[in-house]
Amino acid sequence: MYQKIKILLILLVFSDVVWASPADTLKIYYDINQKHVMNTARLDSLIKQSSGLKQQIAVVGYADFLGTIEYNQKLALERATLIKYYLDSLMPGFEVSASGKGEIVGYITTGLQGDPQYRSVDVIYNRNQIVVSKPKPPVRLPKLPAKIVRKEPIIIENDGLTAKERINGIASLNVGEAISLDEITFKPGRHYLRQEAVPYLVRMLKVLKKNSNVSIEIQGHICCESDGRDGLDIDEGTVNLSVNRARFIYEYFIKEGISADRLSFIGLGSSRLKVFPEVDTEDEVKNRRVVFMVTGK
Repeated sequence: MYQKIKILLILLVFSDVVWASPADTLKIYYDINQKHVMNTARLDSLIKQSSGLKQQIAVVGYADFLGTIEYNQKLALERATLIKYYLDSLMPGFEVSASGKGEIVGYITTGLQGDPQYRSVDVIYNRNQIVVSKPKPPVRLPKLPAKIVRKEPIIIENDGLTAKERINGIASLNVGEAISLDEITFKPGRHYLRQEAVPYLVRMLKVLKKNSNVSIEIQGHICCESDGRDGLDIDEGTVNLSVNRARFIYEYFIKEGISADRLSFIGLGSSRLKVFPEVDTEDEVKNRRVVFMVTGK
C-alpha cells in the first residue's frame, strides 16, 4: 500500500496541468411532498448563461426525514428528473444527468414540518475554464502512522440511578472513566437518533455547557456484527456505522456551542459488545449504544 501511495505521489509531481475552480451549485428548495418547481426564474437565469458553461450538468435530488426511506428516495429522484426534463428542453446539446440521494437528516429528527433545508435539488455545473500550467511544489511522502493501542474505558454503571442522574454525574468522573447510555439509541442500520433518545442527548449537552472543564470522547458502537467488524450505514452506503454515529453526536455538540477542543469521537464497531451473544432485539439495542469517556478535566 505504501509503495502505491509513493507511485501516485510521484505521478502527481510530474503532472503540470491544474484545472481551475470547482463546480458551481444552484440550489432549488421545495415544500413538503412538492415535486415540481413552482418558480423557474433561477433555472432560466442559468439557461441564459449556457454559452459559458461546460456541456455536462448534474442534477441531484434530496428529501428530509419525513416519510419512509423508500418514499423519500423516490421523491428525491422525481424532483431531480423533473428539473432534468426542463433543462433538456431548453438546453439542447447539453448532457444533463439526474439522480436522487433520498433522505437527508439534520442533527435531531423532530418536528412535524421536517427540515426545509434538506428538501432540495442541487444543479451542479462547471463554467468554461482556461487550463493553466504551473510548477508543482515538492511533495513529502507521508509517514506511516504508528500502531495505536487504545485502553478500554472504565464504565461507571450506577444501575440504581436514573438516566438523568447518570448524565449529571459525568462531571464527577475521573479521566478514563465513562458512562454507557443505552437511552441514546439510533435507528437500526442508521446514524440518526430515535426520537425518544433526543431528550437524553439534550441533557448531556446541558451538562457539558455547565461543566466547561470537562472534555469527552464519544465512542460509537453497533449491534448485530462480531469480530470487531463495523456495520453498514444504509444512509451513506459505507461500512463505518459506528464512526458515523459518534460523529453525528460530535457535530451536534459543536453546532450547539461546545468547543471542538473538548471533544473527540471514534467508532469501535462490534469490538466491545456489551451483550454477547445477542439472543433478542433487546440485546441488540443494548449493543447499539454510545459511550462518553472523560478525557480531560
